[in-house]
Amino acid sequence: MERPASFHAMALAVVAYSLCSGTMLVVNKLTMFFIPVPGAVILIQLVVAALAVLLMSSLTDDKSQKIEFKWEAQRAYLIYVFFFVVSVYSNMMALETSNVDTVIIFRSCAPLAVSICDFLFMGRELPSLRSAGVLFTLVGGAYFYSSQDERVKEEGYKAYFWCILYFCAICTEMTIGKQVTRMVKVSLSTSVFYTNAFSALPMLIISLSTGEDFNKFKVESSMAFVLLSLSCVIGTAIGYTAWHARGLVSATTFTLVGVCNKFLTIFINLLIWDKHANARGTAALFLCLIASSLYQQAPLRETKPAAETSIKAAPESA
Repeated sequence: MERPASFHAMALAVVAYSLCSGTMLVVNKLTMFFIPVPGAVILIQLVVAALAVLLMSSLTDDKSQKIEFKWEAQRAYLIYVFFFVVSVYSNMMALETSNVDTVIIFRSCAPLAVSICDFLFMGRELPSLRSAGVLFTLVGGAYFYSSQDERVKEEGYKAYFWCILYFCAICTEMTIGKQVTRMVKVSLSTSVFYTNAFSALPMLIISLSTGEDFNKFKVESSMAFVLLSLSCVIGTAIGYTAWHARGLVSATTFTLVGVCNKFLTIFINLLIWDKHANARGTAALFLCLIASSLYQQAPLRETKPAAETSIKAAPESA
């Protein structure tokens, strides 16, 4: 059974992850504005992160942060990486075809699906009535938001193809990621290195198979270079903070943290440009985020000791 982490440790991990995750979405959106080649941008982020982790691991004297090369661990991370790559690529494509607010709305619906996975596969209780109300409020807010979206009115829900794919991939990724932290005990550097290094080749294959034109990848201004560099730095940092936080909280809580930190994303998005939802859509967005803050993590289900179970199961003697 998992040992619950202290509140202080969880709070620090959540804050660090939130700062990275809250800024990453906007930075990626801005990078895509200057360099409209999502696969190539992600590929560079992955390679830079993997090389950075490898360098830091080789320079540190802390043995607990050395990269471990174990086939058992590599096999588990290869399964996780498939869904990670799909979620990252579909997220970038969603940012290219939709505004940031739309992507956040779909992200807000993920905790409901992940909470069910937590119950089925992670040994946790079902959400309390309060938390269930929060999760269904998220879905209601998302539906209201979509009813205000002009693209949906014109094209129907097919306009959300990349957002829907992102939703499915990230729900699976969050669940498998938590399972990996429970079953495979490796250093934090190992988790970050495996995720980025193993994702590079699949990302290249996906980009080429979708017909992405790498010839369009041009860093023609200093702003484009700064944004690409910043996205690589945040991408590396988010790898560390995400795996650390994931190991301390449930899959549903981790997913909800990713929703709540989008307050920062929305604030930045509203400041820098006008590519966001209308007033009603923004209200629905804030409803989802406020509801997320009221969620309470479901406890682990209690398991009876094996000895007690065997005594109860034994037939009574005559």
